[in-house]
Amino acid sequence: MHIRQRAWQTLAWSALQACALYAHADQPGASSAPLPEGSKSTGAVLEEIIVTATKRSDRLQDVPLSISALSARDLQEASVKTLVDVAAVTPGVEFDRSAGGPLTNIAVRGVNSTVGASTTGIYIDETAIQSRVTSASAIGNPLPIVFDLQRVEVDRGPQGTLFGAGAEGGALRFITSDPGLDRWSGHAATEVAQTRYGGESYEAGVAAGGPIVDNTVGLRASAWYRRDGGYIDRIDPFNGATVDANSNYSDSKSARISFLVRPVDWLSVTPSIHYQKTYTHDIDLYYPSLSNPNAGQFNSGKLLQQPTSDEFTLSTVKLQANASFADITSITSYFDRIARTLTDTTQINGLVGGSIGLGGGAGGYGNPLGPAYPVSYADAAPQSNGLRQRVLSEEFRLASSDANARLSWVGGLFYSYARQHEPSSTYSNDDDAANQLPPGTSVLFSDITIIDRQLAVFGQTDWRFTDRLKLTTGLRVARTRFESEDLAAGVFTVGVPPQAHGEASETPVTPRIGLSFQADKEDLYYFSVAKGYRVGGVNTPLPNYCTGTAPSTYNSDSLWSYEIGAKNTLLNGGLVLDSSVFHILWSNVQQPVVIANCGYTYLANTGEVRSDGVDVAATSQLGARTKIGVSLAYTNSRFTRTVVVDGLVVVEGRDSVGLLPQVPSPLNATVYAEYTFPLVNGANGFVRAEDIFDSRNNGPFTTQIPGGLSYSPALRSNPSTNVLDMRAGVNLDSYEVALFVNNALNAHPALETYVDAPNSTLFYNTTLRPLTVGLNASVKF
Repeated sequence: MHIRQRAWQTLAWSALQACALYAHADQPGASSAPLPEGSKSTGAVLEEIIVTATKRSDRLQDVPLSISALSARDLQEASVKTLVDVAAVTPGVEFDRSAGGPLTNIAVRGVNSTVGASTTGIYIDETAIQSRVTSASAIGNPLPIVFDLQRVEVDRGPQGTLFGAGAEGGALRFITSDPGLDRWSGHAATEVAQTRYGGESYEAGVAAGGPIVDNTVGLRASAWYRRDGGYIDRIDPFNGATVDANSNYSDSKSARISFLVRPVDWLSVTPSIHYQKTYTHDIDLYYPSLSNPNAGQFNSGKLLQQPTSDEFTLSTVKLQANASFADITSITSYFDRIARTLTDTTQINGLVGGSIGLGGGAGGYGNPLGPAYPVSYADAAPQSNGLRQRVLSEEFRLASSDANARLSWVGGLFYSYARQHEPSSTYSNDDDAANQLPPGTSVLFSDITIIDRQLAVFGQTDWRFTDRLKLTTGLRVARTRFESEDLAAGVFTVGVPPQAHGEASETPVTPRIGLSFQADKEDLYYFSVAKGYRVGGVNTPLPNYCTGTAPSTYNSDSLWSYEIGAKNTLLNGGLVLDSSVFHILWSNVQQPVVIANCGYTYLANTGEVRSDGVDVAATSQLGARTKIGVSLAYTNSRFTRTVVVDGLVVVEGRDSVGLLPQVPSPLNATVYAEYTFPLVNGANGFVRAEDIFDSRNNGPFTTQIPGGLSYSPALRSNPSTNVLDMRAGVNLDSYEVALFVNNALNAHPALETYVDAPNSTLFYNTTLRPLTVGLNASVKF
């Protein structure tokens, strides 16, 4: 059965089950949990989640925005460990990782980019940690680890008014647990698992917090470690022998300590330090030509191991004071990140090296299979990449003391200074007569330093004309400035200026206006218009082997988003609906443009995009024992006009946004059902099944334009995918033990199909982690 058909059968089955169970929703034994004000039944109700998307603490159902919020319990039930997992269970959000290296892509409502500044804001508490992606290292954003969190908030749509330039398409916010001042609490968790065809995985973590001085000084500390076993073998491409079994394993660790000091009732200070490090032993690609996925054989024929390490420290001091006229908040943060990668460029050198003196000449290495195929380990050509990102930021804001007054407001100032340094070196892999270079010579060196400064003033008001009707207006005015310094060296940079400098500044204005109608306590309807913005940047100079031109800088891009939504709580708290329809117009889109004669890529503002879609989420507590959820997001994101550069087509109208293989799925759906039942001595059992479906993007794509600058007919989009996860266990008081099966259908679709150059016959792929069975245990105290 086709996986897409299976997914929709799963959706239909869940809907039928919901109808059948609803008939018994009021059965005896239903939960007697307290109900929201105005409820008239003692039936079971769903957990209420408090979010801070408006810089205030509000009930999720009262915020006129499209938000998905995962509580600590939700994260545990769905086995969410990283940002990758958050995206997987959140329709409308997609995460992709390139088969060719460490590049990552996060799409929200079709707004995504693998170049320049991020279109999605990534926050730990109230500090942005996303980065730029440059042509030097192509290192993507840091991926926060999920441990000891209060919740994760996914804010869809532009958040430029309150969160600034980094949240053009939306924001993913990781909210950590606070220290306690009145009692000690904490939790510990451990897990072991085995991946079919692969290695073992395990983790352990502990977190605790409480008062050091009652009601005056509190402490919270956590530590966590995880090993994810690999399932791809790196083999010798010449004889098939295994060089490194399960080579794509990874290690992750994090630690955090925070204090809460409240010397007087109206003042609190919260300093914290968060450390995280991830290490991937080798990337997740395999060669289809050397593999047999149906037999569980995923093999890479790369000559070199390609490790990636990424670590950061985030230091923050948050000050909160309650004055008679307003609540005052100050957040001072310093973010320090170091990432390193090693890339095997052997195949690239063989394909394009003939024109610049690498790879044994125009015919590659002489392998009859083609120019991308080496003939010995002497052909191995490494490229080392680094990234050092340091960001100092300060936000100072005031908020009206009474959030329920006829007029409530929040406003403030924001400043950030970000410095990103990226060295990259490509080394020679031969010493033939064509170039007279000894092995190990740095033939192409780049050292890029980018400095971004931002100063902004922002404000947002809520005008309650009546108890039910509210007008929201907001505005952010910023002064952004970026500058770039690029040092170039190496044998093949003759004729290139050894030093290039570029800079630009802008004054972006990002307004928001919205109207919401609170029909009653449980039914909210809203309409909003908001603008998002992303800063521009500087292109690196052309190498001398390119015969073309490229602009020295590229400009910012921006979008307008129009959204209509509703939030409804039905069945006296037993059913929660969240739905929205959106229309986005994205202008001056930053896109990579390829110079055909040399493969060099620069960035330019090319074209306009229209993105339309709908998000729907429904969660129902059916009686005391059964909970089901259905989430669905559909996005149609396409260019609206044809763009031509130097007589060649870059993009055609109706092309899907993104470059293959990193194009977002237009349809995402998640369905889960959980059933709990009593056992003996107060223990309860539970079973849970969750199905995650992503449809295929059928294009058309810019890489399919014959004669176009990005033409690469061999590339294709991901097939539709379907992942079924199951979990069953027992909990007693604060203890829980669960058996889980991830990717229970053992799906292994060929994903992220990639080639180094259009003329290559050597393909790479990634796939889903194969079926994994494990056991986890946790305790709360």
